[in-house]
Amino acid sequence: MKCASVFLGTDMDIPMPPLKNDSAAICEDITTESDPCLGENKVMDERPSPPPPHHTIRLNDCEKSKSDPAPVSCRRFWPRRLRFTLLADVATTVVVLLIFLVVELGLIPQRKLGFRCKDPSISFPYTGDTITLSYLLVGCCLGPLILIIFIEILREKSLKDIRICVIWDHYKELLVGFSFVLLITEMAKVILGEHRPHFFDVCRPDANEECIEGAYISEYTCTNKAYSSFLISDASKSFPSGHSSLSVFTSLFCAYVVQSRLPSAVTGRLFKPFLIALCLSWGILCSLSRIADRRHHWWDVLSGTVLGILGVIFFTTIFHQKQKRKQMNISEKSLSSTMLLDVKARSAASARV
Repeated sequence: MKCASVFLGTDMDIPMPPLKNDSAAICEDITTESDPCLGENKVMDERPSPPPPHHTIRLNDCEKSKSDPAPVSCRRFWPRRLRFTLLADVATTVVVLLIFLVVELGLIPQRKLGFRCKDPSISFPYTGDTITLSYLLVGCCLGPLILIIFIEILREKSLKDIRICVIWDHYKELLVGFSFVLLITEMAKVILGEHRPHFFDVCRPDANEECIEGAYISEYTCTNKAYSSFLISDASKSFPSGHSSLSVFTSLFCAYVVQSRLPSAVTGRLFKPFLIALCLSWGILCSLSRIADRRHHWWDVLSGTVLGILGVIFFTTIFHQKQKRKQMNISEKSLSSTMLLDVKARSAASARV
């Protein structure tokens, strides 16, 4: 084979060595700088060679989404932009927590409640809390988040495949309902109120010493200096029970999440009911401990339980409807994309014919 070149207007015939392995013709053993075949060979060597036929190019999910008409979700740990609704939910939760702190610290004045002289129902000694306020907030706020993440890991069978948006949707709904129940409970404590079973032990009213048993006392002064003003003010906030309302709401909402998100085929028939029983036991334990500690009357615990049940019915119903609408929208979008792909495929087939 010969390589033809033009140099100074003359034609030159340069003998070429035989080709190897039937590859493209390459001018070899030519060392002159004026030979254009050498320049062409260098250019050909520098060009990237196409991949062999058996080579497979792998693209990640984000690169697939540019060429693939089907929607591909690129999972990220946190969205790039926080929407206004998210900021509004966070601001509302902060406001409710501030109201809770203001009410608990006694910064909002409450009406002074009277009592019956030597009333045995409020004469129990103060023994503290089995489940303190800090334990209650940690169990009702941090516990459900851990549970939801655990359920999603079991559902997807991998930590990398869990969807942050699903976890946030459930946890956000729990925080909104928790804030709502907390706000109603605190407002009821301020407006209604009731003496706790240990009121006499904590307050030690001066009018209770020399009064006729059963007489109603409206004017009195707490003389006990061993307890703080916060605890003395809290001794008149028994109705309804905040521990009961918040723990019952949280436990029932967690049971709803377990029932709706965890398929029995993944964990078997016994693990799912066992997990639901653990969720419900949190609300029962918190409620019964308030009666055992003489921190609430039984009707206070009952009213808090009813408030928690009503709250979870209201918010789970709304949340279930939201999830149904999302599934319907996703199914409609997937159906429309599938129909569009079918139309394109038919049009391409007809064009080929």
